[in-house]
Amino acid sequence: MNIVFVVITVLYGLLSIIAGALGLKQKKSSRLATLMMITGGVLLIVSVLITKNNLILSAITLLVGLVLNHISAILSGIKIYGKINVGHHIIRLIISAAVIILYFFIL
Repeated sequence: MNIVFVVITVLYGLLSIIAGALGLKQKKSSRLATLMMITGGVLLIVSVLITKNNLILSAITLLVGLVLNHISAILSGIKIYGKINVGHHIIRLIISAAVIILYFFIL
């Protein structure tokens, strides 16, 4: 397993869980969006843990986790700021693309 993939994916998952937990505490975002962020983060970490056992399930888990994080960020941005922060989502997209590339082409 590629160590770069593991580090980036687990770190992104942990940061997503922390962001979701802070969102629940601050109550600025919708409960649905924060729970989606936490779930997405957990799925990212789970995808790393099950990679050796089941590549197809791991890939699906990874993709669902990334999609949940993106949807959650969009919903939170609209709820908190009334708009979508394009720069924020471009960075998220780059990170997600890097994770997907590492998973499918290097792993």
